[in-house]
Order: sequence, then structure tokens, then C-alpha cells
Amino acid sequence: MVTTVGTGGDPRGFTANSFTSVSLDPPLVLICIANGAASKPAFDECASFAINVLKEEQRETSGIFASKSPKKFDRVDWHRGSLGAPLIADCLATFECTVFDRRPAGDHLVLIGRVEAFSSSAGRPLVYGQGGYLSLGLEQEVVARPPGKDVIVSCIVEHEDRVLLVRRPEGLWTLPHASLVGSGKDLVPLKQAFRRIGVRAQITFLYSVFESDAPDTVHIVYRGKLQDEPGGAVQEAVLAGQEDVRWDSLWPPQLRGMLRRFFQERAINQFGIYSDFEDGGRVARLTDDAEGFDHYLRRTSTGGETGPG
Repeated sequence: MVTTVGTGGDPRGFTANSFTSVSLDPPLVLICIANGAASKPAFDECASFAINVLKEEQRETSGIFASKSPKKFDRVDWHRGSLGAPLIADCLATFECTVFDRRPAGDHLVLIGRVEAFSSSAGRPLVYGQGGYLSLGLEQEVVARPPGKDVIVSCIVEHEDRVLLVRRPEGLWTLPHASLVGSGKDLVPLKQAFRRIGVRAQITFLYSVFESDAPDTVHIVYRGKLQDEPGGAVQEAVLAGQEDVRWDSLWPPQLRGMLRRFFQERAINQFGIYSDFEDGGRVARLTDDAEGFDHYLRRTSTGGETGPG
């Protein structure tokens, strides 16, 4: 959230989806504001502004300042910082800046600020991407499992409505995968698996975490994007569309339901994070709390809710 003070002394602000570091010496940061934004006149004239990095639990605050509500600051706790710009209470970090430069750029104003004061606190950042809020806390929760379990990490690598499948020695088909060592947070073995197949792929979001039928084995599945076609592979690999998948020849068996769900979600471009352990399965959309898997499928298949625009 970016805040300042208007010419009449009133607090003004808006939600920005990002800001950029420009320089370390001097410390400069950059934000952009649309020419049509209601608070734009205040940023045209201000001598200082503040960047408030929100915590994961401050999603409502982000929504308030992304709206056209005229009384935004009446709905949040805030105080004036050392330069006069409003600071939102309990933020993850704040940057208080004097204006270093202003530049018109198409339909936006580019505002460069020199950081004069900085503060931070413990917490997780509020993350927004692909049209929705992404909970890093949810990802950490579903990945964190008791010690003593084997962890297999894999990736649904997609390319033009097809997914990458590799053949196992016994003839079954599965996702590119690798066994993890230690905490299970290092994805280097999965990247090495990509090299064995002869592909380059970008790992994007967590997609599914489940316990398999094998004792003490947890599968962690990510989504990814293929960056080039398979070639020079040590292991046989194919790109398969939904109609090409050999559903009865997939390993592990849970992959069948997961891939069907993936193709369904790909059709509407709306994804969830799925976890299935002894306490039951859960799906959490990037913008919602966890909900039952059956309810999730019914709602998305009938064109229910959508994420913020």
C-alpha cells in the first residue's frame, strides 16, 4: 500500500501490486500510479510518501485500498510517520520516502522515492498473483509433515494444454519426480530429474500434497511451465493432452484423480491447492480458506465464485 498526504492535509493511499528497488546508493525505490486513480493528484504534488508492505492477514486492508471507498483510512489503524505520510499499523515493513523524481509514462505516473526511514516486523507477506491472493502460510502448512516420512516431489509440467509424463521401468506413466533428502525444501533433485528427461521447466506454484499407499511416503506436487520440447532424454517422456493420457497406466493411483482435476481447472484457469492426509482431503483456492474437495468441484464446475479482478 502506498500512502501520502493531500494538499488539504487528508491522508490518501492506494493498493499497489508491486514496487521496485532502483538503487542502493542512494537507496531508491519506484512505484507507479494510474493517471485515472482518485489519489493521483495527491501524488502529483506530495513531497513524501510511504510504502506499506502488508502481512498475509491484512488481505482486507488491501481490498479496502483497492476500492473506490472515500473513507479508506476510517477503516484501518494508522499513524503519521516521521515524514508525515500515513503508516498502516502492524505492517510487515514500511519505507518512508522523500520524492526523488517524477516521470509521466503512458497512462501512469512513475514516482521514485529516496528511502529516509525503514521498519520491519515478523510475519508472512501478502502475495497476489494470477488473479488471486496466494497464501505462503498454506503452502508451508501442507508441506510441513512429521519427520520420518519419505518425500517424493513431482511437477505437472504443462505446455499448450498438454502435460509432461515419463515412463517408469515397469511401464507405468508418471510425472517427473525425485526423492527429497532432509527437510524436503530443496528442489534441486527435481531439477535434476528434468535434465534426465532432457527438458527445461520453470516450477511455479504448489499444487497438491498427499500420502500415497506406500508406508510413510508423502508426495508434494508443483505446477510448472515447459520451456523447451523434450529432447536427448535418458528417460522416455511424452507430452499428453487429456484425451491422450493412459489413465489406467498412471502411477501412483492418486495421480489419476489429480490429473483429471488439473485438466478441469486448466479449462477455467482457476486452480486450488489440494492436501490429502489421514484427517481427510482439503482444497484451498488462492483466494479462499480451505473447503471440502467435493464442494470445490461442484462450485467451480458450475461457474461459481471468481477471484478478485
